[in-house]
This record gives sequence, structure tokens and C-alpha cells, in this order.
Amino acid sequence: MNITDNYVEFFALADWGGQFFYPFTTSIQRNIADFINEYSYKNNVHFNLGIGDNFYQIGVQDVNDTRFKDTFEDVYVYNNTPWYFVLGNHDYYGNPQAQIDYTEISKRWILPDYFYNVHVNINQGKTKFIYFLMIDTILLCYRKSIKDEFGNEYMIKQKDESIDYFEKLENDLKNSKDYPYVIIVSHYPIWSVSKHGPTHCLVEKLRPLLHKYNVNAFFAGHDHDMQHFADTLKNSTIDYIITGATNTPSYDMSNIYNVPNDTLKFYWSDKNQTEGAFTLVKADLISMNISFLKMNGDEIYKINIKNKAFKPSSKSNFIGSSRLFTLICLFLIFFLEHN
Repeated sequence: MNITDNYVEFFALADWGGQFFYPFTTSIQRNIADFINEYSYKNNVHFNLGIGDNFYQIGVQDVNDTRFKDTFEDVYVYNNTPWYFVLGNHDYYGNPQAQIDYTEISKRWILPDYFYNVHVNINQGKTKFIYFLMIDTILLCYRKSIKDEFGNEYMIKQKDESIDYFEKLENDLKNSKDYPYVIIVSHYPIWSVSKHGPTHCLVEKLRPLLHKYNVNAFFAGHDHDMQHFADTLKNSTIDYIITGATNTPSYDMSNIYNVPNDTLKFYWSDKNQTEGAFTLVKADLISMNISFLKMNGDEIYKINIKNKAFKPSSKSNFIGSSRLFTLICLFLIFFLEHN
């Protein structure tokens, strides 16, 4: 994706997928969508991220399913902004391939495969900027079948069951080294203090890879709240973000003792389930600002992630400037004492 500006701005929403009965949306989803639509019209939002559970409760059945229109097209109505999606567990309770195939029908819906990468370049496409790895954590963790909260089992159909997805991810991470920002987009979180807790297969297999290649951030959902973790492993600190309060928020901290000490930096959800929240990201070559916003746009939390490759000035220039400043101060002191 090539952008003419020297910055990038986008929204990130997980678990946004309305409801499976009329009107196929929730009031919280519509209120957040109204803010996104208006903000996108007034500002230059470049794209959005849809981070799984795109259609509650049982996904969609085919590309002609009316849920595409009722829950997405007629809700997020600003047509100039593309959306990049990943699949969530509820999407597997229907036909996940239909969401991939819908990419060929909608101008805004982008989900070309279960795993894919998005390369964002700025300055008229001349400068490499963000490398997104859009991953399917259902395939990473389950492979054969998945069960819903009622114990119903859904078989997972794969084009090629021999694929080692973790090996593929490592190869993609190796190819990301020239980008100032590397971001993983996944429905399942690695860490969570809420209902579902940490995703153990990702903690064991994916987390070491992410820290090995020093990625900047990991965006997820699954739990219906807003969470931020700063997790350090092997001298690499990654910001883990959950942005799942976009549709049906749920307050739950039952797994607070199942995450590493001091990693949780922020938690929010509405106990009354009447207020939602979502994420707005603004990034330039110096840093990436991640804002948690309520439905009306009020900021409740902010994260600043530095571009790990950015070097504002060399040490020698800093030392030289400091010495010059010291000489000027000494000269002024001498001048004042002798006049």
C-alpha cells in the first residue's frame, strides 16, 4: 500500500461483528461506526484494521450472505477507506472461506488469504514504513477443529495441511527487517487478564519468535475489553494491545494472576455494557501513538511506541553541541564578572 503522506493514520477494531438477529448490529457498534465515519470524512484516515469475529455469532455462509451488507457495508459507510481483516473464532463457526472470497466483490473488504502481509510505504510510496503480518491464530492453534462455548465442534478445512505456519511466520519476520515498524494483527491475544486468559499455544510458540525479531506491537481481540501489556523477553519489549470493546463490552479480570508480573499497564471495560471503546493509531518516522477512545472520541489511554530504527542525532553531534553551549555559558559568566 503506497501513501503520499509522510505519516499513517488508521483505526483498529476487534470483535466488532454486530449480532446474528435483526438489526444485525448493536448500539455500541453503530455509535463507534458513526464516530469513525465522521472522523474519516474530516481527516485523512488511510485504512482500518478489522481484527476478527467479524460476524456474530456464526460467521457468514457464502459471499451473498446479507450480513456483509447489514453488519459492515451499511454501518461503516465512508467508502474511501480500505479495511484489512483477519478471521476470529466466531468466523469459523460459519464459512471462513466466504469472507476471503468477498475480497473479490467489495472495494473495501480486504482479506485475500488466511495469512497475508501488508506493506505500507509513505512519501508517495518511496519510504518503507509499516510491515503488517495478518495472521490466523485459529489455524495456528487448532488446525483440525474448533469448539464454541457450548461444546459444538466445527471442522477446519485447509488448502494444505502440511504447511508449517510458524515456519512461514518466521520467514516473514526475517523479511520485515527493513521496515521501521513491524506489527502483528491476530484475533487471539498472547496475554489477557480477562475471560479467555493467555492463549497458551501462542505464548509457547509465537511469543519467542516476536521477541527474537523485535517487533513493535501485537494487536488482538477475543476478550471484549481494552488492555495494554508491555512484555520484555530477551531484551526485546513488545506492546501487546487488545481492542475488543467495540461491540459487546464485558468486564472481567479473572486471569489477572495468569500473566507475567508488572506487564499489564492498562485495563478498561464498561461494567454496565453501555459504553464501548476502540483504537486510533497515528504514526510517523519518529513514533507511533496508539489512543484508546470511548464512543464519543474521548481518549482514555495513550501508548507511545518509538521507531526502533530512528536516530535523531549522532552522539558526536550531541557532544559537540554540549561543548559549544558550555563555552558560551563560561564566556557570559566571565563577561558579567568583569563589567
